[in-house]
Amino acid sequence: MHWTLFLFAFLALLAGHLLRAGGRGRFGTNALAFALCFVAMVAGIRLMATTADLTRPTEYDRFVAHAVEKVTGQPDRPILAFVGASFSRNALDTERLETRLREAGQDVQVVNLSLEGASLQERASHLEQFITLSGRVPEHVFLGVAHEFDVSPTYVFRTSKFSDRAIEQFTLDAAAWSGVGLMAGTCEGLVDCVKNWGFLGLHAGLNALNVGLIHSGKPLREIEAKPSYDPQDMPRETYEPPADQSEQLRSA
Repeated sequence: MHWTLFLFAFLALLAGHLLRAGGRGRFGTNALAFALCFVAMVAGIRLMATTADLTRPTEYDRFVAHAVEKVTGQPDRPILAFVGASFSRNALDTERLETRLREAGQDVQVVNLSLEGASLQERASHLEQFITLSGRVPEHVFLGVAHEFDVSPTYVFRTSKFSDRAIEQFTLDAAAWSGVGLMAGTCEGLVDCVKNWGFLGLHAGLNALNVGLIHSGKPLREIEAKPSYDPQDMPRETYEPPADQSEQLRSA
């Protein structure tokens, strides 16, 4: 349990003692007072969480921590950042790529910020997280695109709804852009659209109200670093390319 939980409990008790009513008040006045105190508490929790670099720890945060460790202390070496999903996580060996580039005369650092099923929101937020924590802006960023879940801004609801990872990614800004995507016609029918809008509102609300942040949150500096690369040498399916693609591959 994080120490800030005790601090918030103390402040809540103190506020309850200082703001206790002397007598029965009007419903409107009481409702307004409750709303103001509620908003102040939510904003206070978010401010203290931001100050303490508190986040809901996910595997993506571990990849960022590893990337930050890797580039720290090497300010003169350019950075190539690969940001994607399982395709780049399973296939991109950063150490081997660095060796090959060094042999070609390019002394660069390669970081892999990829996680299976990562949404565009996750990829963008964790790239920004890496830049903030490392104090470095990559010279080049290679963004992997996966049609299966990039076509839908709410794909995470099919796999891990109400998880820390799902709640973390739907900030108010990300939720707004997800709404734009849904209005562009990415739903698969009316029922799917209603479900996606409902889950989007719930996840954005949980994120905005900091639900679970104090209980499960952890400072970024305490998150265990872990490399993203997870080699997979077994094909998921057999693919037979069309004749024209086969010819182009042979001539490449």
